[in-house]
Amino acid sequence: MKLLYLEEHYSCRNYMSDGITSFKHFYIKKGELISDIDSSLNYLFFIRKGEIKILSNEYQKVFKSGEVFFIPKSAETAGLILADADIVVHIFDRLINLCEQFALEKLEKSARNITYTFESQKILSPIYSFLESLVFYIEQKMLCKHMLEIKQTELFMLFRGFYTKEVCASLFYPIICGNMDFRTLVLNNYKTSKTVQELADACCLSLTTFNRRFKLFFGDSPYNWMLIQKSKHIQAKLRNPQIPICDIVEEYGFSSSGHFTSYCKTHFNMTPTQLRKKIIEDK
Repeated sequence: MKLLYLEEHYSCRNYMSDGITSFKHFYIKKGELISDIDSSLNYLFFIRKGEIKILSNEYQKVFKSGEVFFIPKSAETAGLILADADIVVHIFDRLINLCEQFALEKLEKSARNITYTFESQKILSPIYSFLESLVFYIEQKMLCKHMLEIKQTELFMLFRGFYTKEVCASLFYPIICGNMDFRTLVLNNYKTSKTVQELADACCLSLTTFNRRFKLFFGDSPYNWMLIQKSKHIQAKLRNPQIPICDIVEEYGFSSSGHFTSYCKTHFNMTPTQLRKKIIEDK
C-alpha cells in the first residue's frame, strides 16, 4: 500500500514538522556513532532491535532491544551502536498538555523518592503496536505536522495508560521533578563558566551553597566534575576527524595550539594528534 496524492502532501505548508515535534526512524549499522543530538530538545529513544552505548552527562549506559530511554534537554550526549539497530526517536521541546489526570507534571509526587540514574524502561506491547503504525506512516512519507502532533498525544496517553506512575516518573524524572531545576541550571551554564565561582554566580548561589548542593546532585566536587566534562567534550570533538584541531582550541578557550597540546599531555599523556588517532582506532 502506498500513500495517494503524495504531491499534494509535499505542497502543503504543514507537510513537515518544524523539528520541535517529530518522529524519526533509523536503521544504524554496528560501529556507527550518534553525535548530532541537539541539547535544546528532548529525545525519547525506542530500541526495536540492536544495542547502543550512550554517554550522557555523567552517565554511561548500554541499552538493548526492547528498551526505551529518555535524554532531556541540556544533556551532552553521544552514542555508539554496538549491534545493528532499528531505532525510533521522538523529538520534542516541551511536555504536551494532556487532560488533567494524565498530565506528566502530576507525577512529581511519585518522583520524590526516586534516585535518578538514567535507566531505561521496557517497551510494552501497546507501545510496540504504536511504533509499528508510526514506522509505516514514516516510510509512506505521511509526515504532516498535524499527524505528528496527534501521534505524540497518542504516545503519551499510552505511557500514562499502561505504565505505572512510578515507571513514568522514573523515565521522565528530569522534566517532571522540581529538584532538577538545579541540575538544569548547571548543565545550561557550565560550558560558558571558566571557574566554579562563575558557575555558582550563573546559578545565583553563594559558593558555599553551590558546592554543597552540587555534591548532593552530582556526587562530586564542582571543580573535578567540570574538568571531567571538559575532557569528555574534547575527546568527543577529537572523535570527529572533520573538526580541525584549531577549532577545538578556539571553542574551549585555549590561548594557543601549544597550550592545548600541553593540556592533552597533562590529562591524556599524548598530543592532540596522538589522542585523535587513538580514539578513532579504539572506535
